[in-house]
Amino acid sequence: MKHKTKIILGLTGLGILFISRFVLADTLINQTIHDTRAHAGIQFSFNNYRSGQTFLASSAFTVSDIRYWIKSSNGSAQSATFNLALYDLGLTSNPLTSPILVASSTNTAVNESGFTGSEYTFTFSPAFTLTANHYYFVAQGSYGIGISAGALTTAGSASDVITGRYYNNVSFGDNFTGLDLEINDSYFVINGGAILPSITGLQQSKSDATTSIAEGNATTEDTVVFGAMLQSSSSDPLRLEVEYTASETFTGIANATTTPVPPGSVATATATGLQNGNYRWRARAVDTATNAASDWQEFGTAGNTDFVVNNLGQNAAELAKQLLNSSYLFGGKGWDYDANQFISASMIKSGYTFWNQSLTMPGKDFGLGVDCSGLIMWAFNRSVDALKPFVNNFVKYEGANAQYMSNTIPVAESQLKPGDVMFFDNVDANGDPGQDGHIDHVEMYVGSSTGGFDVVSAASKALGVIGRSKDIRKQPQTGFVGFKLVTLAAPYGFLASAYSPVGLIVSDPDGFTITPMTVVSSNEEFLREIPGVFYYSEMEKGADGNSIKRVYSPTLKTGDYTIKVVPVLGTSLVATYTLDVTIGGQTTVLANSATVRQIPSQGYGVTVSTSSSISVFVPAAIDIRPNESPNNINLNSHGILPVAIFGSATLNVNNIDFATVRLLGATIKLKENKKPVVKYKDINKDGFPDAIVRFPIRALNLTPSSTQASLIGQLANGTVIKGSDSVRIVSTSERGEDEDNEGNDD
Repeated sequence: MKHKTKIILGLTGLGILFISRFVLADTLINQTIHDTRAHAGIQFSFNNYRSGQTFLASSAFTVSDIRYWIKSSNGSAQSATFNLALYDLGLTSNPLTSPILVASSTNTAVNESGFTGSEYTFTFSPAFTLTANHYYFVAQGSYGIGISAGALTTAGSASDVITGRYYNNVSFGDNFTGLDLEINDSYFVINGGAILPSITGLQQSKSDATTSIAEGNATTEDTVVFGAMLQSSSSDPLRLEVEYTASETFTGIANATTTPVPPGSVATATATGLQNGNYRWRARAVDTATNAASDWQEFGTAGNTDFVVNNLGQNAAELAKQLLNSSYLFGGKGWDYDANQFISASMIKSGYTFWNQSLTMPGKDFGLGVDCSGLIMWAFNRSVDALKPFVNNFVKYEGANAQYMSNTIPVAESQLKPGDVMFFDNVDANGDPGQDGHIDHVEMYVGSSTGGFDVVSAASKALGVIGRSKDIRKQPQTGFVGFKLVTLAAPYGFLASAYSPVGLIVSDPDGFTITPMTVVSSNEEFLREIPGVFYYSEMEKGADGNSIKRVYSPTLKTGDYTIKVVPVLGTSLVATYTLDVTIGGQTTVLANSATVRQIPSQGYGVTVSTSSSISVFVPAAIDIRPNESPNNINLNSHGILPVAIFGSATLNVNNIDFATVRLLGATIKLKENKKPVVKYKDINKDGFPDAIVRFPIRALNLTPSSTQASLIGQLANGTVIKGSDSVRIVSTSERGEDEDNEGNDD
């Protein structure tokens, strides 16, 4: 009696049952081993079976069952009950290596009616994993060692196997027993599927890979970052594959992928250049060594819209094109002063109210169009939120130079997209053609159009808003500087806002000062700025009908800021104002509905620490060597230095705690009773008493290069006061009065 056998391994994970001995697309191991034996009266020798039918697991994969094919070559019925076993030979196929039992199957009954063939499934529970680069073989019946469970019986000793002995001690039933048994042409096929990776924690975010996009929400960017945790019991590297679509169905083809990452890592894939629309996406984990993949997993609720692309650049470009052939308005930003919003293109063309600082008496005016930087501000900010003022919107800077410095980043020409911008430096400091390092003009790239242009430019009063060619405009003779991508401006480092009929004078720790009269000459824009340092704006109407004054800076400096309030010409003394500063996201109210009569002559003070925390102080006017100029100081003098602290309507010098007052670290000279020497007198004849104090010159922290001396102290209620004045360090021959005597302590 003869039987032919075929063994096929079934694999877990992919949900595909390999029942064919033919090669499949996902096959990792596909090995047919042919071994003809004609040993009359015996079964396989263990040694020969092992050497003749080993297979190499070239990659890790999981086995759940073995399907074993049997065909009887005897006409009589055959039956048996037995199981299969799998052995690990390790890293060598040497038949003399002692095998290790990996797993054995459940018992399975085999019944064959002569000359027929059937396939039987031998199940392994739980499934087991083969180790990559190890050799294995499948044993049937007693063709193994050390097995006693089920129908497998112990086949002698290891030495018996190694020396080539073979055994016939498996009970196959009456018709399977006897010395005439012979099994020829035995072979098996291993069809492998790798260990399946898994994917969890799907997430979607904006281009910064940090700002998440909630399911169904919109993004104004054309870039979305997909992320997920990839895991596997294998050590093979994994990659994330993503399929995103704006249609109703998926195709099964990934259109975003990642470089390989170790199992247990979060991988991210990026989709760029997305057109406006509603998107769904799904992802899977793929083993890069075996190409085994997890099932596709859809983000969020299956079938729902995952994110909406409402691309800001595309939208801004479309808006810009709507202004073609409209007027150029000097100082026009597309913000209607009365309506308090970025208005529609049709309203810009027909006219709107705006704050016109270029008037002899600055105020509300009526005009049509925008200027060059206004085109950029309007197109983007209206696309984001037409009701948000610029300080809280996407484009936070009004002028072309400020937008170049603080609201854009460079982009290569090859990466240009609609909504990107072109900057130009084509006028020198004298207003003549040339370059001076200051950006004078900006235009928007809008992509190809049927009109033969790809740039929209608020060009000039004479030309208005026109279409232009990028390739022509980028030529050196135009003053072209570079292409840039408009980005969300970071919050201002410093912002002072006045809500009232008052103006602002703001000084920073480095002494830069901006006033209502600060203007930078330009033929294309009305610029109120100290470039890169301070910007002055009046665009919005406040609740009281007056313009809101803003002074802002892109950077925050450590030290003292002073903010002075100056009433607009003709303002009543009983009119009220409110003043606040915003630093690091923290807003501090310095004055709330205070009357113009109460405006402090020295303004308000804010100190910024190295940790960016802020504190408020009262600026105090001081005069070193009262009524003298210059303020000479001889560092070798043993005398004293008089300093006047001026009183005002908002600073009563009688409230100063003079024990806290320091001038360059020096304390006030003390009387015999250990109290500070203080003299009160109205030095400047303004009706408010002033305080004169004296400091030992040798105690002052001065150097030969010193030009400024600062005073600090506190009021009785703990409020800090600060003031400063100039000094001039001199030699002994130029020493000033009172330097060599103790002065009058009265």
